[in-house]
Amino acid sequence: MTKIVPKPWGKEVHFGQTDLYSAKVLYIKKNTCTSLHYHEKASKNFAEDILKYSKLLALAGQIKNDVYDLIPWRKYPDARGYSDLKNSYMTYAIRKLLDKNLIKEEREIIERVLKFEIDTNYILKLIEKYNIINECIKDCENLGDKAIKLIKGKYPEVIHREQAEKTELAKKQERERYIEKVTNEKI
Repeated sequence: MTKIVPKPWGKEVHFGQTDLYSAKVLYIKKNTCTSLHYHEKASKNFAEDILKYSKLLALAGQIKNDVYDLIPWRKYPDARGYSDLKNSYMTYAIRKLLDKNLIKEEREIIERVLKFEIDTNYILKLIEKYNIINECIKDCENLGDKAIKLIKGKYPEVIHREQAEKTELAKKQERERYIEKVTNEKI
């Protein structure tokens, strides 16, 4: 719900308000100004926490995308499968593979793939041999858990996955009850 607050210098349009922060857009008239101010009440760490949270989730998302590219596509394998490998991108999975204590020949083959000099099938075999996909999935989950832990309980207006799932389940059950009620009334 937005709220417009007229000011001598223009107006404030509030579009988010909690006990911790206020989100607003300032519209300042030409040839006027506002004073610089802040509120002691606001959490000084909120912006930093949200930035860290976002970065952790972005990393987790990139790892997920890198892993997803390593799984064969059933519908369009030629067009979409292994595109990162085919384009010689340095992905999280490849970096994990290179961090392993590989024998010299394996390392040389990976380096050649990254230079477009060899087929990617051998890389896929190494990824399987060293269990890289499972390691990537675990890293992805750990980053997501770390992000949630960073903000969980600090900001009551932030809904966590468990709460969101309970809310969605309650909404679904309410819809089902409503449909059943309406159906029974028509009969």
